[in-house]
Amino acid sequence: MSLIFMINFFFIVTSLLWLLSNPPRAHKSTKQVTLKISITNIKKVKGNVLVSVYENAESFLSRKSFKDIAITPKTTSCKSTIKLQANKEYAIAVLQDFNDNGKMDKNLFGIPKEPFGISGVQKKTLKKPTFKDAAFFLDKNMSISINLIHY
Repeated sequence: MSLIFMINFFFIVTSLLWLLSNPPRAHKSTKQVTLKISITNIKKVKGNVLVSVYENAESFLSRKSFKDIAITPKTTSCKSTIKLQANKEYAIAVLQDFNDNGKMDKNLFGIPKEPFGISGVQKKTLKKPTFKDAAFFLDKNMSISINLIHY
């Protein structure tokens, strides 16, 4: 075998080994899309409507949102528009904070005193919603409607 053949063979084998040990990484999308949020069923035009956006189950469970918006309602519905990274799952929680203390007030039995809503959850339930219940995949401009629940 010639020396040139041996050098080419060595180059090809080492290149293949390097490619196998360093596969191409998935490109993370930085594309931004618009999410239009409509909040309905506001029975009292009072306080602020707090909108919290969550990116994963851990943040949803611990209530550590990555984006928050406060809206002062003027009618029985309100809207907001936000830019988010595309090709990700999100969940949204909404609270109408009557007394502007930044948290959901509950009665002695743990039942909410203030209206709330969660993406993907449309009716009253005794079960605490999970990220999976509330999550939606955002890959393009989108509109969602969240109906406030009153107890």
